[in-house]
Amino acid sequence: MQGIEDQLNRIIAPLLREIIFKKEITKEVLDTILKITIEKIVSSLFAESITLYLVAGDKIKFSYVYFSPKLYKGNDALRKSYEEKREKLLKLSLPLGTGIVGKVISEGSSRVVSDVNKDADH
Repeated sequence: MQGIEDQLNRIIAPLLREIIFKKEITKEVLDTILKITIEKIVSSLFAESITLYLVAGDKIKFSYVYFSPKLYKGNDALRKSYEEKREKLLKLSLPLGTGIVGKVISEGSSRVVSDVNKDADH
């Protein structure tokens, strides 16, 4: 466990210094912080995936998509499939009010969906 903590400290310490001492956070630093945070959330919740969205004007943009490695467990073909799905989603934007995320944004409330295929807004 100590080895993992040392690795995290080598990553997190420079990030914290950059956040504290710079007025503007670069996209690379923000991406690294998001990646570490999201991976920790997925792991802690035993989730399979997580997606962050941004609202830009009248569109919803997929801004970060992460799939747990547990989904493909060393299967390179399946890993590649998830990477392709991720890239496709990152290029996608939806009109406000569309789908589950659109309803969540328009209603201003959170929502936990265990099976999106069974959700009426999917």
